Amino acid sequence: MSFSTISIVLLTSLVNFKMAYAKTCDKILQPQDYLVCSGSDITYYGSDFQGPACAVGNVEVTQFALDSRYSKNCQSWTIGGNYKQGTGSADGNISVGGNVNLGSVRVSGELQYGGNLSLAVSNVLGGLKPVNKEIPKGAAANAWKFFEDQSKTMADKKATSKPQTFNKILTLSNQGINQVFEIKAKDLQSTKVIKIDGTCATPLIINIIGESAIISETDIQISKSLESCMGNIFFNFPHAKSIVIKKSGAGKIGIPGTILAPQANLDFSDDLVTGGVFARNITGSGQVNYSKPAWPADQSSPIQSTSYESSKGIAK
Repeated sequence: MSFSTISIVLLTSLVNFKMAYAKTCDKILQPQDYLVCSGSDITYYGSDFQGPACAVGNVEVTQFALDSRYSKNCQSWTIGGNYKQGTGSADGNISVGGNVNLGSVRVSGELQYGGNLSLAVSNVLGGLKPVNKEIPKGAAANAWKFFEDQSKTMADKKATSKPQTFNKILTLSNQGINQVFEIKAKDLQSTKVIKIDGTCATPLIINIIGESAIISETDIQISKSLESCMGNIFFNFPHAKSIVIKKSGAGKIGIPGTILAPQANLDFSDDLVTGGVFARNITGSGQVNYSKPAWPADQSSPIQSTSYESSKGIAK
């Protein structure tokens, strides 16, 4: 066997290996498929999201992993602007409207880009594909509008129950249908414990009113009956411009639920959300674990984005 023949065999084997492990899509993402979304930019380091994410603006992350396996989805990022990642991985296809700059990053799917492309030692198993920049831009914008509308719809709902307060302990019980509570943002900082009880049958909406909120000391506890549906607990900040989630002192803050803050700059440092995170700007290093929110079905609409051939992982 000649050297050239061996080279061709090795190259073919490598291509086949890459295609075998490439993540391929056969569906169009809908807004409710996203676990994280920003109406502007995401700046993150040293953590991970356990589901697909989108940003209308730019994304800059490092030492970061986006793992879509928990959501059983095949898309990782949908980005309207530029995408820069120093190190880490992305499980699934990536669609970017602007420039792409990757350092040492492993991508298990296809990378679509609408601007310039710069790859250092990255490994893109699904291949590279230039696309019209308006496709990912439109997809991200459409998804973000869905979350803005969700927040407004929840904020317009009148409170159906009053939280019980005793000795800096706030108790919320979700025993009814579409239970809605209202809390003042300034009270969050002084509240030591929030206890939430209920069932997975209906979502629990907590409208938090105020232009800024700090969660630094609050211990949020849920009943065992809610552990399988944490994403259905909605912490809605419809008017907030600034939200800081950061433990003062040792330890971490855990948020069992979904954060909706369409106007806010969210500083989410070294803590944990089990549910979704949707804010105007998202910065920090907090982890977002998968617990899919139950969005109202009649408000969902498919994103007019790229579809994929399940057999090839190639954009149509």
